[in-house]
Amino acid sequence: MEFGDFQTPDELARRACNLLGSLEISPGSVVEPTCGKGSFLRASEETFSNCTSFLGFELDPEYVEAAEMLKKSKIHCEDFFSKDWPATLRDLEETILVIGNPPWVTNSALGSLGGANLPRKSNFQRLAGMDAITGKSNFDISEWMMVHLLECLSGRKAVLAMLCKTVVARKVLRHAWSRKFQVACSAIYEIDAAEHFGAAVDACFLVCILEPETGSMECAVYPTLDSSSRTSTFALLDGRLVADLETADEFGHLYGRSPLKWRSGVKHDCTSVMEIRHRGGDEFENGLGEVVRLERTYLYPTLKSSELMKPGSAPSRYTLVTQRWTGEDPVGGAAYLGLSSITRRKVGSPRQHDIPKPPAVFDFRHRTLHLCSLESRNLGLLQAP
Repeated sequence: MEFGDFQTPDELARRACNLLGSLEISPGSVVEPTCGKGSFLRASEETFSNCTSFLGFELDPEYVEAAEMLKKSKIHCEDFFSKDWPATLRDLEETILVIGNPPWVTNSALGSLGGANLPRKSNFQRLAGMDAITGKSNFDISEWMMVHLLECLSGRKAVLAMLCKTVVARKVLRHAWSRKFQVACSAIYEIDAAEHFGAAVDACFLVCILEPETGSMECAVYPTLDSSSRTSTFALLDGRLVADLETADEFGHLYGRSPLKWRSGVKHDCTSVMEIRHRGGDEFENGLGEVVRLERTYLYPTLKSSELMKPGSAPSRYTLVTQRWTGEDPVGGAAYLGLSSITRRKVGSPRQHDIPKPPAVFDFRHRTLHLCSLESRNLGLLQAP
């Protein structure tokens, strides 16, 4: 478990190498940094017949012994994190193909197990302040490995081809694009991790082609290793990782700072009282069918999420928001609503209690959620003080 490895099935390794061959990738050197029992080296020997240099590195002595049965590959029992990769890659014949299946485990998971198979502590994600020393600094070990390898390969004619979690692939590409590594093109080919590894996680085969003086910031996504038709393209656009470039082009005008003040995520079980429709003038009708007169100071035009994408949508309802933050006493209190009677009952309790002021929608201090019922005959409202 400390090494976080899933040994790659031979058939999957062959399919991945066949894909690289179909992309006309013809390596002069093949390197598998965490080779395990040598599945990718074996497939590479079969696929790339013109290549004369096959190198494998593995920390587990038993795996090294198994991989040494390969005919063309030289296997070294070494730790990835102590290996001098710039020196190792420097004199290799191009195109250099770095291929493999690095560990699918996070640094915090290894730390909790007392594992020592970790990279040297560094803020490689360039997080600031508390983010650098709290949970946000957690990362997949494979992410650190691939970023380090891309950094070593940048400026060379090379290919990085790795099996990994899809989320890791996106993070690696974002880092490479942000740091302007010389990535000519990249693609993600989705795989079924449950079928191949028994893992319930989105996974893929990431292919990054590097060439000097290049800088593409787009990545095509394919549904399988055998597919020639992409399903989408994601990219780094104006410093943001955009999940679908085509959709971003269509709705790019929505990016930016809104001139309106939005209150998003207001949620409560008092919709019949707090959500109202305008009938005309200062008259509104709530969900109970009661006609009430309300000042507009704390009434906010409300759009449902389904309405946001409809061209020309205009708010058909309003929400009464009496708090600026969770737990605050309702702004203006009883004077704002001009109430002489508000009934409240706790969820699951049949009792009702008159209280002197409007209740908070949520009361986190007592971990209760309140349902409100306003008597419309008492809603002759006053301006908030």
